[in-house]
Amino acid sequence: MYVPHQGDFKRYRSGENGYSFAFPKSWVGDQSLELEKARRRAGDVTLSMNKNSGAGVLPDAAFGPLGKLNSLGVSQSDENVSVIVSKFPFKFSLKALGTPEQAAKELLRLSLAPEGSGRTAELIAACEENRGLSSVYQFEYNLDRGDKGVPLKAISIISGKNPNSLITMTVVAPLTEWENDKKNRMLRKVSTSFKLTK
Repeated sequence: MYVPHQGDFKRYRSGENGYSFAFPKSWVGDQSLELEKARRRAGDVTLSMNKNSGAGVLPDAAFGPLGKLNSLGVSQSDENVSVIVSKFPFKFSLKALGTPEQAAKELLRLSLAPEGSGRTAELIAACEENRGLSSVYQFEYNLDRGDKGVPLKAISIISGKNPNSLITMTVVAPLTEWENDKKNRMLRKVSTSFKLTK
């Protein structure tokens, strides 16, 4: 659900998953994400669907600048914000991940730059903050993708919404974009706007 914009920003609110964040009013929702969500919902009743197709994690929400689309209409931009909601069959807490720095290093090592991936990650900062109804861990890091793309800088915020869910919001852009003061302020405003609402 969108909330009317505040100056140069709009606010997205997920009533179902209990979070909200602001993003630039010039950014648009990722249409390929919405199409894939619809395809997966329809897949439950499609008899000929391959059970392994479409496997993988889908963001709950994703927004980015308009443009840079491939022939299928999928965004090719490295600048965006996305939120992933992971459900667990067991009780989860941020503290189980260790300190913010320990959790960040594990995220970088296991998910973003695993051994043999050709990617390297550098942790810049990690901290714990109170956002809305809960504490969050915030990580700032650089990601060098080698020959697979330009170097990126990102800020990820993770929070346990309830004992069974982990919500991760990530704001990412090419490292060179963060060097522009105006763009840096805008991307940081997106990251600091994230909060839990229920």
